[in-house]
Amino acid sequence: KEMLGVSDYDSIIIAKNTGRILVTAEVIVSGICHISEINVPTEGIANFLAKETKDIDELLMYVRKMVEYKCTIPFTINTINRILEFYEKASQEKKKTIIEQWSEILQLPMEDEQYKSVMISCVQDCFANLNSEEDRITPIGKSLLYFWLKYTRQKIVVNISENGEFITQIVKEE
Repeated sequence: KEMLGVSDYDSIIIAKNTGRILVTAEVIVSGICHISEINVPTEGIANFLAKETKDIDELLMYVRKMVEYKCTIPFTINTINRILEFYEKASQEKKKTIIEQWSEILQLPMEDEQYKSVMISCVQDCFANLNSEEDRITPIGKSLLYFWLKYTRQKIVVNISENGEFITQIVKEE
């Protein structure tokens, strides 16, 4: 009771009584909703926005705001997949704009050590769950890897072994 406010209880009751999905950013509220006696379906804000937003500029604006407000889950693999959908259909000029906006969003937490840990987890999870190798080599996929390396202060080092094979390592920056 001490962790939830009246509005949280109200939203759960309304969702249950009307058969609606509860959109929430609160892990505790989501957990309570999944208790068998309550059984209210929930959706995270990032996933909801990815599903409902019909315009890439609007979606990126929402993601940017969620990063600026330091949301725990500012984007998910569903958000990334939706950005990729918009990106694939865009003109060359629009693709450039999408990449610029996306990179600006990922750059935002660079000065905030605490929030960087949230972004490390978020970016790592999204990159690991990209659907295909093709998605990983898009500018969107590459930017996830690039910023994960920057957030974690690591870099990719490529060396050649004695027998001529490439050796790729991720190492801490000095």
